[in-house]
Amino acid sequence: MNHHEIYPAVYTIHLRLHRLLIRMLKPYALTPAQLSVLNALWIKDHVPLRFLSCELQLDCATLSGIVSRLTKAGWIQKKTNPDDQREMMIRLTPKAKQFQGTGKAILKQLEDHLTRRISDKDKAGFFQLLNRIENEIQDIERSRK
Repeated sequence: MNHHEIYPAVYTIHLRLHRLLIRMLKPYALTPAQLSVLNALWIKDHVPLRFLSCELQLDCATLSGIVSRLTKAGWIQKKTNPDDQREMMIRLTPKAKQFQGTGKAILKQLEDHLTRRISDKDKAGFFQLLNRIENEIQDIERSRK
């Protein structure tokens, strides 16, 4: 990996993390994207699809496919908002609520493995850098609108 260019370094790490999480989730027949949806719903359940779209920074078309697969597998329920028929509400099923401890443990195990040799000071610095990079990306996005 080239340590002098941000994009290839972040992209490579993203791919490796994704593959690792796929292996960790295989016994539960979940994908990393599906776990991200469940994780967002564990934080705030019974939300509009557009809320999840904003929260996860996914376009509605991509998120709709993930939500459909989670619904078919019995993890979540979709219902039309009775106050606004155009809006789809998403909520966890008992299956997903029961899995919350396991799902959170998988994420914690991944975090613990990734950071076991990194000091708290280095982690704080890393997150500061990530925040600065994210702010720069947002500035670029705003300037191109």
